[in-house]
Amino acid sequence: MQTGPDRLTPDDNLFVRMDRALGLPTAVQAVWLLDGHVDRAHLDTLVERLGRGRLSRLVARHRLPCRDSWVYTEKAGDYHFDPDPVEPADITGWADAQLRAPLDIVNGPAWRVAIATSAPGDTTLVSFTRSHVTGDGTAGVAAIVEAVRGEAFEPNLTPAGTLSNLRDTAGLVWSAGRAAARLRHPRQPSGPVPPAAPVSRDMSSEYVAEMLASAEPNPSVGITIDAAAAVRVSESAGGTLNSLFTALMIGLLERSGRVRRGDLVPLAIPVAGRDAAGDRRANVTAGATAYIVVEDSRYDDLSAIRQACKEAFVRLDERPGGSAALVSAMQLLPDAVIGKLAANAPTPLCLASNIGRLPEEFRTLGTGLDATVLMRAGTVATPAEFARRGGGVHGWFWIDGDVATWTAASADPVHVPTAAVLADLMMTELARWSLVGRPWGVRD
Repeated sequence: MQTGPDRLTPDDNLFVRMDRALGLPTAVQAVWLLDGHVDRAHLDTLVERLGRGRLSRLVARHRLPCRDSWVYTEKAGDYHFDPDPVEPADITGWADAQLRAPLDIVNGPAWRVAIATSAPGDTTLVSFTRSHVTGDGTAGVAAIVEAVRGEAFEPNLTPAGTLSNLRDTAGLVWSAGRAAARLRHPRQPSGPVPPAAPVSRDMSSEYVAEMLASAEPNPSVGITIDAAAAVRVSESAGGTLNSLFTALMIGLLERSGRVRRGDLVPLAIPVAGRDAAGDRRANVTAGATAYIVVEDSRYDDLSAIRQACKEAFVRLDERPGGSAALVSAMQLLPDAVIGKLAANAPTPLCLASNIGRLPEEFRTLGTGLDATVLMRAGTVATPAEFARRGGGVHGWFWIDGDVATWTAASADPVHVPTAAVLADLMMTELARWSLVGRPWGVRD
């Protein structure tokens, strides 16, 4: 049992620094379309339990060079019921507005629940948006499942005093020393890691300026696919749903014009590290990188993509321990220093996060109603800032009952400037696989 303050992990710290040092806060959102009327008392109870759950916490920043700590409070969240019915054509816009609502990881709210009904009154809309600092995707799913089940979460209320902070500083200094020693003699991975080919293309400054002027900030699109059809297509190409999803992301990137046939794409793959249902840590996601050559052969044979992903996981397991210690020791540095060091840090060219199959409690919020779920993340930044950091496309994929959902977001305002452009590229790529996509939120 933990007796000291509940400290943020190095992964949590990365998102805190994005928010506070770089001014690039990232939010995670889940949106439910529940087929039917949901009793208000059920939703009130669910939100009340979330307010006492694992995500109902704020960040206590410390002046000493030590790790920040969590402050658990029921005031960390916000709950809003929209009395105005949402027109079916405006469901996506309503969800977008919830994602863009500001969050505050220090003063709150760090998360928001918004509820509305569709204009005909036959659909209940629920949005749960939270700062990525409070937890990664698996933490969010765990929080909802625990709330639906009514499982108690016992917060650690031990305050971070001066003596505790000094001890933590000493531990970070020790970690920094160990990191330096390990990195002097790093363990070599089992195979060579190929460099990524250049992906920037010659464009006139006038064209870039024109695209930035009309671009939307971090647009995203969700598309639903028949899950059984997706399985058949992936298996016919000797792959899995995961390799099909990876191929979809590579195809989306290629169709955007950002990469071409023969380019080598570094694909970022988030890997969940939560080891137990009771794991109270917020962000425990590691990052693997698969190097994938853009080839048309993927449409008939997914084996090369499967192999590239397997090799990425091997490299992740063999990563020197000193690197992890160094990331931890970075918590010693103040925001001003981090801001300068990471001022030009790039955004991933391509990220593919396979969420898997959603638990029933999460999918239906314990209502027993059929539901369609949208999940995504969004970063607050201007199109010019995204362009400066060289971002590309990010995607998420999961199974929701009999439906597979593919969500993608653009961090490249020059090649994929709007949600309409992104949706067209996604639909075109699905058609190349003989898959029929349907915009998320479109009702019969």
